[in-house]
Amino acid sequence: MTKKCVTAAGALALLFAAAAADAGILSRDIRVQQNYFQSGGSTYTDFMSSPLAGLEGPGGNAKIQFEVTVAAQTDFTSIRVFGPGMASPQMLDAPIFDNGRWLASYTDGGFSDLAALNAKYALGSTYIFGATASDPAGNQTTLITYGGNHVPTSAPGGAPVVPLLTAASYDSLQGLDVTLADTIAFNTPFFGDGSTALEFAIFDVATQQQVFSSSGNPATTASLLLPANTLAANSEYIFALGYDNGYQLSGCVTPSCGFLEFENFTFGEFTTGAAASVPEPAAFNLVSIALACMWFGVRGKRRQRS
Repeated sequence: MTKKCVTAAGALALLFAAAAADAGILSRDIRVQQNYFQSGGSTYTDFMSSPLAGLEGPGGNAKIQFEVTVAAQTDFTSIRVFGPGMASPQMLDAPIFDNGRWLASYTDGGFSDLAALNAKYALGSTYIFGATASDPAGNQTTLITYGGNHVPTSAPGGAPVVPLLTAASYDSLQGLDVTLADTIAFNTPFFGDGSTALEFAIFDVATQQQVFSSSGNPATTASLLLPANTLAANSEYIFALGYDNGYQLSGCVTPSCGFLEFENFTFGEFTTGAAASVPEPAAFNLVSIALACMWFGVRGKRRQRS
């Protein structure tokens, strides 16, 4: 960090005098997501040119999200982030309850690829979160450095992973007989240097509801079972397959707990076939549209951390 940056950080620290370490800010996070679109059994394309490009949320081919978790929704009247690449200071959204914690975030998306994202948000840049409380004694400040690139790869030092369904699994979803179970297999090996996971979900296009979800799987998971009668006949769906590499930056001593997360997601479309017979009612796991949006990157599905 240059002397100028150190001086700026010191000024901000005075502006947002930190409160006791066991209140307010619990953690801070920078999350980078890359998006792809599987267009065939063994082919994919960039998300921006895909049929789903108009959907709000995925953030083009790449997006970055700055996040803070807080102890309670009312801890602060506002939270701002300061740093290069953004209109600084940038206000974070009001905290929402997400995966057991209150999460405030700011997202910048629409980048063509990770290189374009990093041209604006350079690796090594430091970002400072300033949290303002109704009582100035409760103000807090904490920082995080966008340091290393921990993008999921196929091998140590290898190329970034593009998550794909195997050709057989992709083809099996097209015109699927929903009365039968289907095995969804993945053809991309994965390597990560942090806490890693594989996530897979299916959404109903008409209702924008999530109808199947399996998260927190080991990154080496080769396949998942889609139970019979989970989907409806003659219906359009979108699937989302993602590899998530979470890297802890420091010991979780509040408020110094920091994480970098890099996610590679691939989306795809399919339409089920006609019903061969009248099935039992589908066991839909219906959730609000907000959950679907989180999968598409508006909020980003979070993994619970200990």
